[in-house]
Amino acid sequence: MPGQTHMANSALYRALSDVDDETRSLSRQGLGALEQIPRERTADIVAAMLQMFEAGGSGEGELGKSLPIDSDDEESVATAFTLLGLAARLGRGTPEDVAQALLDQGLSEKHQVDLVIRILAAAMPKAEFLAALVARAALADALLPSISSAETKIDVRLGFKGANISVAVPIVLVRISTDVRGEELRFQMDKRQLGILVKQLQAALGRLEQAEALADKIAPTEKRG
Repeated sequence: MPGQTHMANSALYRALSDVDDETRSLSRQGLGALEQIPRERTADIVAAMLQMFEAGGSGEGELGKSLPIDSDDEESVATAFTLLGLAARLGRGTPEDVAQALLDQGLSEKHQVDLVIRILAAAMPKAEFLAALVARAALADALLPSISSAETKIDVRLGFKGANISVAVPIVLVRISTDVRGEELRFQMDKRQLGILVKQLQAALGRLEQAEALADKIAPTEKRG
């Protein structure tokens, strides 16, 4: 019965009731993009959702690599994944019961319920794994904004003497977005500066891999179910 379903999922209903209207709209838009993916690729959708949580990011710049969606839809799909992940973790009962909660709270449309049920049917058995990923990401993101995407473009600056080009300097333009709305970094580098940064990042990657190995000995990472 609907009343019993609501009571069983009271924690989920409370969490979803706090979602703002813009996020509800983005969720519906993201599900609309996922609806265009053939039904037989449901497993790919769930895998992309899990990868997004594992990466601890917003999915921006990455989801389009694993799913046939436009780059303009990545933000909305990531929003839908975030809410589906929340529903899979907090939801009780059947996937149909949890899908009803999403529909009741305006996070999906009636014609999207079948898609939501299919995703939840695959995701809900992984609830503990999802919870561990979210907790891990929350710990990593606890102090500062986290990078969500990075874009680079090459530009060539021209200098003139009179009507003639006297010098041409190639540079790389960088835009780094974070998981905090409105907080992004834009800067430029020449080849020398880029080379220095690449070496520093490669060294940091090596140290991070060593730290990961140590962290896994202290608290082994849960494997995907």
